[in-house]
Amino acid sequence: MTTQLIEHNDQQVQRTATALVINGQLPFEEFTNIGTYLRKIKNGYQWWFGDWMNYGIDTYGEEFWQALDGSDYHVATLQQYAWVARNVPPENRRSDVQFGHYANGIAALPPAEQPRWLDKVVDEGLTQQEMKVGLKSEKAARGEPVTFWLAVTCADLDDQNRLNARMIAEGRITKVR
Repeated sequence: MTTQLIEHNDQQVQRTATALVINGQLPFEEFTNIGTYLRKIKNGYQWWFGDWMNYGIDTYGEEFWQALDGSDYHVATLQQYAWVARNVPPENRRSDVQFGHYANGIAALPPAEQPRWLDKVVDEGLTQQEMKVGLKSEKAARGEPVTFWLAVTCADLDDQNRLNARMIAEGRITKVR
């Protein structure tokens, strides 16, 4: 089922890249419809870009990337949208859950597990950080390794090498830049 966004076609409401201009008095219902339209854009554009990118990559392959020429979006941001959209089927996408919740954990879950966590996010009002902690706790309870990123500034290269060697000796996985 396709949901059409509400558009206003006369000169009373004009949209530009940087403004929404309302001329004259709008009936309250039309004013409310514009707000609904704007919320749909806010809550949907990441999904739309992600689905658009996945379609382009699947359909056009390498040629797809030409469609991004002149885009003011950072490619890594669009790739994240595509990754989330590819990993979350439309039936698991909820307008009452922020896209960031999906990007920060939900999309990494198997699709069958996603609805349970989406319900938790809504029912318990979990922030993205609280959800991430809950996901890590659940993973640890199953005995799975938990990833924890830590950035350390070392005094010099020798200090970095000593710290890296110590972490490896403790069985830690490190990534040095």
